[in-house]
Amino acid sequence: MASWDAIEATWKYVAGLAQERWAELTLDELAVTEGRKDALAGKLREKYGYDGERAERELDEFARSVPTA
Repeated sequence: MASWDAIEATWKYVAGLAQERWAELTLDELAVTEGRKDALAGKLREKYGYDGERAERELDEFARSVPTA
C-alpha cells in the first residue's frame, strides 16, 4: 500500500492510475488536486456524488492498489 505522502510525491505518474479508476475525472481536474487526499475526496464527492465516507473508502482502496517504489 502506498502512503499518501508517496502518492503526492509521484502524482504525475499516479494521476494516470487515478484517471483509469475514476474516468469521469479529467487529468486537469486530477492535476489541480496535486494528489492531496482531501482534494481528491472532494472531486469524488462532486463528480460521483459520493458521501465523505464512501470517498475515503474509495481512496483507501486506491492507495492499496498503487505500487510502492
